[in-house]
Amino acid sequence: MEQQIEIRTYGVNELAQKYFPLTGMQRKDTATRKLYKLITLEEESHSGLYKELREAGWRKGRHIFTPKQVRIIFKHLDYPHTVKYD
Repeated sequence: MEQQIEIRTYGVNELAQKYFPLTGMQRKDTATRKLYKLITLEEESHSGLYKELREAGWRKGRHIFTPKQVRIIFKHLDYPHTVKYD
């Protein structure tokens, strides 16, 4: 059985690591930088992610994503993964 990731408040680093799990010697902030880069690229491509996040109160440098902002991220980037249960 598969369960999608929960919609809730996430720390920025926590959510970033869902999209970019740590591997090997990778620094913890690498995942966060990659997520911010995706959001910034979305701004440049005018896809709506950056704009919707801003309208939902997000600003770069904040340490959390609210449930509303998480829904916006999932809408544009899809869910980072699913968790399998036996």
